[in-house]
Formats: sequence, structure tokens, C-alpha cells
Amino acid sequence: MTQERQPEHSQNRIQPHHIVIGVCVVVLVIFAILNIDDVRVDFALATVDTPLVFLIAICALLGFVIGWFIGRRRHTE
Repeated sequence: MTQERQPEHSQNRIQPHHIVIGVCVVVLVIFAILNIDDVRVDFALATVDTPLVFLIAICALLGFVIGWFIGRRRHTE
């Protein structure tokens, strides 16, 4: 019987990049919670008053989506 060898970086183990991502998320959440004041945001067609925490969350989400697409593109080439 041959035994299949587990890959060196098993999916069940916590990798260093997981820790970095976790720390970044915690810092982002704390930063967002501490900034709850309303701010004026100027878009091309409108000006909106919105809580800064909402703006931080939208920017973080957009950064995640852009990073995810860039990462997916790099792995498929």
C-alpha cells in the first residue's frame, strides 16, 4: 500500500498570510468604528453626506474585490 503524502501547506493549517489578513481586518474594523462622524463626499454628479464608517467599509470592499480579481488573473496565466 502506498500512502499519499500530504502537501507541505495543508489547507487546515494557519499560514502566515492568514495572520496578516486577520490583523489587517481587525485594524480596519477598529479604524472604521472610531470614525463614525458624517462627512461630505463629492461624486461627479452629486454631493452626499454619509457616515465615514460607511465610506471606509465601501472602500475596503472595493479594495478586496480589486485584489481578488488581480489575484485570480495572476493565477490563471
